[in-house]
Amino acid sequence: MLTLHLVAASRILGLAHMRMLGGHRLADIANHYWFVMKFCVGIFYPPEVCCLMDDDVFVLERLDEALIASQEYDLVYAPDQDWGTGYLATWGRVFAHRGPLRTNKCSAWLYWVRKVFEPQRLALQALQVRPGNNPPAWEQGLIALAYANKHILELPSQRYPFAIFQGLPGGITGYDYKLNPCGFKAIHFGGLFEKPSDGVALQLASQVLGRYQSITPQASLVLAP
Repeated sequence: MLTLHLVAASRILGLAHMRMLGGHRLADIANHYWFVMKFCVGIFYPPEVCCLMDDDVFVLERLDEALIASQEYDLVYAPDQDWGTGYLATWGRVFAHRGPLRTNKCSAWLYWVRKVFEPQRLALQALQVRPGNNPPAWEQGLIALAYANKHILELPSQRYPFAIFQGLPGGITGYDYKLNPCGFKAIHFGGLFEKPSDGVALQLASQVLGRYQSITPQASLVLAP
């Protein structure tokens, strides 16, 4: 019961903060659209640098390269397909952006972001476009345009595949997650791709965790004389 009260209190305080930044409208749309809430939590709240990840992602390896990069770059992200035209059509006018878009494959399924904006100004910019029912165009497009001229790093799709576009050897249940022969760091099962059911995810989790069963705990290491 205490946990439920704490969650409710956090939500109330969070919406109050959004009202302070963008008025009642920002709080209302964040309360109505999950992807607006996700954007607001990632951009407008501590810590200064944070990581956001969707719930349909399998992480198979350590993400050291991305974590290290997040100390230097303002935005580090695993790529999506090329959404540049849609991002510009949705947000180009708001950010007065012309020409090629460096962040045309910016995604929100796995990314690290640094708070580099005056929050109230960005909140007002976010209100210039109605969310509608197209999360990539709104959420990812907003991030892409906001960080278009910042210090950004796009992670390689070979190690961070979006399964619907790159495919998966053997399919969801046929890929060898324990040996991970393709060297994937993380896999996204988003979009229209058939996502693992709860039962399949539980079955595959044992494979993923099995990758580390043979690692010797530090405390049990014995050094040769």
